[in-house]
Amino acid sequence: MPDSNPTPHAETRERIEFSFSLPWHAVGPVFDAPASDAARIQVYAPMGGGDSYAGVAAAVAGEIAASFDAVALCDYTGGEPRVPALRERHGLNRRADVAVFLGFPTHVPDWFFDHPVTIGLFVCEADRILPEWVRLCNRFDLVVVPSTFCRTAFRASGVTAPLAVVPHGVHPVFRPGPRTRRDDRLVFHAAFRHHVAERKGYPQLRRAFSRAFAGRTDVALSIATTDRRWLPAAEPDPRVEFLPAWDVGVEEIAQRYRDADCVVCPSRGEGFGLVPLEAIACGTPVISPAHTGLADFLTEDNAIVLEPGALIRAPRIDHLCGLYYDVDESDLERCLRRAADRLDDERERARRASGDIRARYPWRVVLEPLVRLVG
Repeated sequence: MPDSNPTPHAETRERIEFSFSLPWHAVGPVFDAPASDAARIQVYAPMGGGDSYAGVAAAVAGEIAASFDAVALCDYTGGEPRVPALRERHGLNRRADVAVFLGFPTHVPDWFFDHPVTIGLFVCEADRILPEWVRLCNRFDLVVVPSTFCRTAFRASGVTAPLAVVPHGVHPVFRPGPRTRRDDRLVFHAAFRHHVAERKGYPQLRRAFSRAFAGRTDVALSIATTDRRWLPAAEPDPRVEFLPAWDVGVEEIAQRYRDADCVVCPSRGEGFGLVPLEAIACGTPVISPAHTGLADFLTEDNAIVLEPGALIRAPRIDHLCGLYYDVDESDLERCLRRAADRLDDERERARRASGDIRARYPWRVVLEPLVRLVG
């Protein structure tokens, strides 16, 4: 099977509408779900993860479950799936013809490869992947990644298995709408998990914000974080506030984007970039680089593009390996000021970009190639 990015077919089906929350209680992989011997397609998905990948898992599992009759879902972070329509398909059939795995390759049990056809959905944020990932990926019949950047990184690292690019998408709740915030200040919003704060550029954002708006009291920086240690924050700047991001559903996440004047994503590297994609879909101005996985959708037409810094070696945290980009703090400061000074223009650009993103990246559209590959 050659490298491909298949074109979605025109057939329409009734699909499951999914919603999910992002609790901060991810546990190790377990495979103890009840048996479901009738399933022809077995999906292994981390529905209980503490980050946006739980949303990706819900979308992929929901679309596959809606497209085929004999589907079973194993939530390998433990417990029952919280999505009611997916819970009905909860189960584990090791004899299913096709197995789809989402997550880290190192979480794949050896017996997974007893399935006749195996498909893995993986992602990376730097330009290489770990040697152990390469070894495991090469056991799959097909590896699916969300961006051309990821495909290049996997190939450059030594993955020889067939590769396909299937981008991530946006839930229908990410759309323009009324604000609920009662705040006259100019609010910049960012989101991160504590252990990836360095990759997400939080320290650089914090410093650039202080310099860009020194002495101003009409601005605020709102940080949504999944780590309670940041709440309440020992933050000397009263303009910076921290919001909880655990047990928060997509509706509230979307409303936070709409309530912000600008969403800031100064990341060093992304496999795709759901936060800026979702924020643009909500019609909110975005500051973000257009490198790594972000390059597939982020341009000067839909965002304030942050110039990348120098290539630097990623720290060996979690699965990071290889190089990604430093954050250019001086350019980040420039972008923050630009958003504040030209807010009306940036809002108009974001409003126009919202329709384009929502038309191109709904989950049901972007996952059609994957459904065809699975079937």
